[in-house]
Parts: sequence; structure tokens; C-alpha cells
Amino acid sequence: MSGGVAANNDMKNRWLINLGLIVIVALLISVALYKPGKDKNEKEKPLTNLTIESINKINTIEIRRKNLTDLLFKKTGKTWRLVKPFPARANEFNINAVLRIATTPVESSFTATAQELEKFGLSSPATVLTLGEYTIVVGRMHPLKNSRYVLSDNTISVLPVHALRILENIENDFINNRLLNEGMKLSEILLPGAKISEKEGQWKVSSKKIDAKKNQSIPADKLNDFIAEWENARALTVLRYSGRPAVAKIKLKIKGKDANGKAANNITLGILAYEPEFVLFRKDEDLEYRFTQEVGKRLLQPWQLARERSGNK
Repeated sequence: MSGGVAANNDMKNRWLINLGLIVIVALLISVALYKPGKDKNEKEKPLTNLTIESINKINTIEIRRKNLTDLLFKKTGKTWRLVKPFPARANEFNINAVLRIATTPVESSFTATAQELEKFGLSSPATVLTLGEYTIVVGRMHPLKNSRYVLSDNTISVLPVHALRILENIENDFINNRLLNEGMKLSEILLPGAKISEKEGQWKVSSKKIDAKKNQSIPADKLNDFIAEWENARALTVLRYSGRPAVAKIKLKIKGKDANGKAANNITLGILAYEPEFVLFRKDEDLEYRFTQEVGKRLLQPWQLARERSGNK
């Protein structure tokens, strides 16, 4: 009889222990989710005191890196350019990602001391970001979080890694993948075997290789689509020129004037490959733009685009 009572007591004790553990876990979850002691209306503290207005006035960005190529960007008007390690139009999306670091909410922060700079990898940092005259130093990883220690304004902060990952991108990721400069408009495209030109607001195709009936069968709206395809073409990747010779050339006549009020320079493109990728070399930039083979066909044949858009492939 006493054995049965003891067994019941053991079961009761185990049940009470399990219940206690459940209560503790629930409390821990509530602490993690709701963070008692912190005002829900309290604004998260940003890394720097830079405002959106002051960030918009920044016209130089420098990224110095121990294990990767250093980068320098400069802004003229509203346009960013990569200056070092080579000149190129900058990828605005990635530039904005770099600028957003200044306003990233910190997880925690404390005043820096000389000893802590060494302790948190900030005395000999892997990366130093300079936005105008403002410097942000990136130190080592946090031992328990997917975060890094960052120094700014004599304050050490803890920032999530994803906010800083853009600083580890290679230089090619910062090149604008638009083939033509923003806002550039065409007045003529001279392709291998065909010329598409504008006259009195209408686009026309002329070609010795393609019969006149085929050219005339392209509706005006399809030709407009073809021109838009060129004016808005974006490459999958952009690389520095490899040096291989062009197998054919394309000439683009540009409408209007450049930023200095002079007649816009025409652009000559070299076709480096048709497949497995369609690769164009823009000589004035010393860059090669890589597209899919399908995009290459659309850029070379206005009648190809007309068939695709009408669904008759």
C-alpha cells in the first residue's frame, strides 16, 4: 500500500516539476518577445546622428578593406560613380545600401575606451567606411550573436551582420548594370545587317539582308518596344574589358545633349560573343556587359522581338 502512495507522490512531483519548467519557458519567451522594461514606443537608436537630409548631401564614399579591394565613390549632381579601383557608373541600389548603414538601428551601445578598441577588433579593423567626413569602423564578430562591433562617434555599437554585408561585395557588384546611361534616348541603331532609325517621330527598319516585306510587317508599337528594350537594357553582370576582339560592331546615335550641354557622344559597342552569353563591349567605359542569349536575339533582331511580343515564336 505504501509503495502505491510513494509512486503516486513521485508522479505528482514529476508533474509539478514539468509544470514549473513550462512556466519558466513561458516567462523566458515573454522576455524575448516583449522585452520588459523597454518602452514599446521608444524609438530604436540609429548608429549615427546623420539625418536623411545630411546623408543626401554626402558626395564621397570610401570603403577601405584589409582583405578586399578598396573602393572610392564620388557623386556629381544626383549621380554616383565608382572612381577607384577603376571608373564606372555606380550601382545606385548598392550605394544606397551602404548609405543606409548610418541609420541602422543598433542592438546595444556603450562608450569606447582604448582597451575596448583592441578587445572588439576596432584598433586594427577589417573595414573602415567613410561617408563624407563621417567615419564608421567595423570590428570583430559578437561571440553570441550574428552581429559585429562597430565604432562611430567614440561609441561602440553592436550591429546585425546583414546590415554590413554590402561592405564585403566585390568591386564589380558596384557597377551599374544598365547598358546606357539613365535618361539616354536613341535616334538610330546600326546593327550588323540592319538599321533602325527615327524620322519625324516614326521608327523604320532598313536592311539589305532582310526583304522589305518583312521589315514593313513590324508594327510601329513593336518597333517602339524594340527601342525601349535597348534604352532600358540591363546586363546580368558587368566586368572590366577582357581584351578579346569584337566579332562585330553596333553603333548607337544618341539624342540631345550631355550633362555639360554638348551634343551627346554616339556609342560604339563591340559584340564579343553571341553564345552561351551575349556579350557587349562598351569602349568608352572599358566595360563588357553580359546578357542571356535570348536577350541578345531581341537586341539584334527587331522582328524577333515582334514575334515574341505577339506570341508567334
